[in-house]
Amino acid sequence: MTSRLIRVLGAAGLTAALSGMIAGNPVHAAGPEIVLGAIVPSSGPFAEWGRTNTATLQMLEKQVNDAGGINGAKLRIVILDDATKPAQATNDLRKLAGDDHVLAVAGPLTSSAAEVTFPVANEMKVVSTSQASSKPGVAKLNRPWAFRNTIDEGVLGRTTVPYYKKAFQHQNRRDHLRRQGRNRRHRRQQDHAGPDEGERHRGSQRQRSPFLQHR
Repeated sequence: MTSRLIRVLGAAGLTAALSGMIAGNPVHAAGPEIVLGAIVPSSGPFAEWGRTNTATLQMLEKQVNDAGGINGAKLRIVILDDATKPAQATNDLRKLAGDDHVLAVAGPLTSSAAEVTFPVANEMKVVSTSQASSKPGVAKLNRPWAFRNTIDEGVLGRTTVPYYKKAFQHQNRRDHLRRQGRNRRHRRQQDHAGPDEGERHRGSQRQRSPFLQHR
């Protein structure tokens, strides 16, 4: 159950809360339950992602508890909506760490929210892991409590731009060859048509075009 839980929580950005389990040391709860937090954009521009993630976390909580919990302790995941607003994300983290005493927080989602929330995570000494932040340096500047499970934009740019540039050049080359092939076929058709065929073609154009008829 432990290894399976780690994999699922890893997808939700909560792996850090179970780092003790990974090392072979069980996580101990202060009471009869283990509390984790999540900051998701259940409203605002990323609401669809937030609602989907909320449903996933609720299913996970039920599945873990139906299977007996974690080392006998029930799992409780407190989910708060930040509406994709950095200030709200900061308030959510303070509530999760100060009022709910969570072991770790999945979120916030965006880089703009992570920039202001990660320093608070260090202040309150609670792990915060963003699932989508990609601005270079955001997590690195806020160690040891801030993390993310995405690649920053600098690394993405260095690895993806050359690939797309090469693919674009390849596509342009293919289009150029296609055009050359069509031009060659058209010239061969004209060469095979002969003068009589060419004159008939021009004559049919004059019949169809009022402009050519009056020339």
